[in-house]
Amino acid sequence: MGPFLKLYKKDLKYYFSDRRAVIMSFVVPMVMAIIFGYTFGGINDDIIENLEIKIDVVDLDQSELSKSVVKAIEDDDVLTPQVVTEDDAYSHVKKGKRTAALIIPAGFSKKVKSGEDVDLKIIYDPSDQLENGIIKGKMQQVIFTSDIGKHIMPNMVEKVLKDQGASEESIKVARFYIENYFVPQMEKDNEDAKENKSSGSMFSSGFDDFPVKIVSEQVVGEDVSSSAGYVQAITSAMIMFLLFGVSYGAGSLLREQKTGTLKRLLTSPLTVEGILTAKFLGLMTTGLMQVYFMLVIGWLVFGLEIWAYPFQLFLMAIATSLMASGLGIMLTGIAKTEEQIGSLATLVILTSSAIGGAMVPRFIMPQTIKTIGVISPVSWAMDGFHNIFW
Repeated sequence: MGPFLKLYKKDLKYYFSDRRAVIMSFVVPMVMAIIFGYTFGGINDDIIENLEIKIDVVDLDQSELSKSVVKAIEDDDVLTPQVVTEDDAYSHVKKGKRTAALIIPAGFSKKVKSGEDVDLKIIYDPSDQLENGIIKGKMQQVIFTSDIGKHIMPNMVEKVLKDQGASEESIKVARFYIENYFVPQMEKDNEDAKENKSSGSMFSSGFDDFPVKIVSEQVVGEDVSSSAGYVQAITSAMIMFLLFGVSYGAGSLLREQKTGTLKRLLTSPLTVEGILTAKFLGLMTTGLMQVYFMLVIGWLVFGLEIWAYPFQLFLMAIATSLMASGLGIMLTGIAKTEEQIGSLATLVILTSSAIGGAMVPRFIMPQTIKTIGVISPVSWAMDGFHNIFW
């Protein structure tokens, strides 16, 4: 046991004696995470225009008006609806097949035409705040680009006039002008909005008491205040540079082989398995230190709630460090020299990070890349940390 512990301590001392390794492992990811955090804090409209987000739609009303809402979603450049049953919608969201689903209630058309308040429900999984934010914003736009407005506007105006004590004749005149002039102009504005990729009709933000509202129901997980953009920034930088740091540390096997140290180790009481286990535990230890260093930076700089689920984060940190250490040892077995492991590690890490969502969120990527990305361990690590925060 003594030689095992000495080798373990030696690797840790060697790691911290190399300034380049320490800077690569701790300082660089911290700087990159802060830069990424302020970058991902808002979503660029140009990126949104090129997205394709699938959303389930449940039409419990089966009316011409509810179908116009579905048609408005189909016409949207970002949302791709799939009409399903209510049970399927809840199942898909709970199982992670969909981020969100829209439920159009029974009696929707009747309430809209009579001027009653009615809610469109969005059920959602909070683990992907970025995608959820886009979906909710797009659904607000869909309301004002469907046929809802031409039914609601006359009723709203009539209600306001009645509250103000207007005569029946005045109300009839007002309805006539609303239905024959205002509504056609509103529909034209909606068409222009679609062509110009703007966000809805001329009255979309003019009425706080609009009778059709979007309500949300969270069907899985718990809400915390951590921003999705900041979680993306911290975890992406953490995982990428963890892989780089561990791969660099695993390369010590090649350095020891080159300098003859490995031969001397093999003459010690330690077996080959013991040597590899000590190396692996050394990589695991430095990997865990990197993970928690970045989590604390996220807590201090961006207010991430890392203390809400400490046990789950610990398990995820262990799993991610195991993944990184295993990958580092594997690359060392493939490479023949330190130079080779440097080039090979860069290629493997950058590729797996790109398709795994460490550089940009996966939901922004084309569907083909999303499908390929599941082979990357980075995608599972990113999903794991994102899910823990909600």
